[in-house]
Amino acid sequence: MTRGRLALWVAVALLVALLAGWIWGSAGRRAAERLRDEVTFQLEIARARGHLLEARVAIYNVNFGDAQRHLELAKRPLERAVRTLRDRGRAEEAASVETALRQATEAQQLAGKLDQAANTRAAEALRALEGVGGPPEARNP
Repeated sequence: MTRGRLALWVAVALLVALLAGWIWGSAGRRAAERLRDEVTFQLEIARARGHLLEARVAIYNVNFGDAQRHLELAKRPLERAVRTLRDRGRAEEAASVETALRQATEAQQLAGKLDQAANTRAAEALRALEGVGGPPEARNP
């Protein structure tokens, strides 16, 4: 009988240890996942800004083909950012990103026509992104 009780206590202790380990391991998981999602979102906005800036440099250098390519590359992260913001209920920021997306599309069309006004549209897209994708403290002063 004592062997049976000892085996039972060992099994219970093992189950308690496993449960405690699982709880301890998942304790910070939600916070870490939220932080990961926010950093991924900020990276998307940074990528879009980078491509918009590269497009402006290409337009300044009268390289409209390269400008079109960078503007196209800027649109993908902007589209993902709009979806992310809509999912998170941040409609005001989503509207700013949609404005930037619209300006980038217009800039791409103007670059296709070899029009220097594409630079102005790209600058407007960058201005629309100001205040989007920063840390939460910066968004809500």
